[in-house]
Amino acid sequence: MITPGLHDHAGGTTGWIDRVAMEREDRPVTDSPETDVPAPDVPMRACQGCGALLARTTWALDRDLHASPECWHAYGQVTTFATQYPELVALHQVTLDAYGAQHPGSPTPPIFVAYSLAGLYLALDVKLDPPAVRTVHQRMGKPQSWWPDFSTPPARSALTIADVLREGAGADSVAGHAAAVQRWSGDVWLSWAPRHDDVAGLLDRLFPGEFTDGDVDGSGDDLA
Repeated sequence: MITPGLHDHAGGTTGWIDRVAMEREDRPVTDSPETDVPAPDVPMRACQGCGALLARTTWALDRDLHASPECWHAYGQVTTFATQYPELVALHQVTLDAYGAQHPGSPTPPIFVAYSLAGLYLALDVKLDPPAVRTVHQRMGKPQSWWPDFSTPPARSALTIADVLREGAGADSVAGHAAAVQRWSGDVWLSWAPRHDDVAGLLDRLFPGEFTDGDVDGSGDDLA
């Protein structure tokens, strides 16, 4: 199964994140979230990007991403669950952007983090809908030398993809998934509050005056 991700843009490729790690033969999509709940004696591993604590596995990370294999797999479970329900499709873009914004640093491509932060700003502060956010991503093009460096997050959100997995797919709850995505994405955006002006400035330089009405206050208001 192919999950939607950042659209390809002129002169660049971002399709590397479009295929979730669950496609690998050792990560069948038929695994239910319940089967991934660790027993008390199972060793845990913290994701080096977001800090999500998940049961350690023998999987290898098959993406250039500053994340643990278990965290990337959890993202795959979350997005696979969401694709089963039309009412959750609108949350995919902000899910992708929140995940990207929580995993900056090598080997994550800088373009992924910049696009992710731009997506959170556009969705949560400017209130653009997902198709409009994707259109802006396409228009942003390849990073230029003057783009801000977002390789080091100013803080780490207390919420991670593991919380979304537990409250959504893990509980077989559409409402739980939606609520968790809204809380998580808002908290991730808030964790980048010291860099909000840099994100808004990047977009304003690329598209003068188009998004200057956005209130960059880090409020993380719920999605419409």
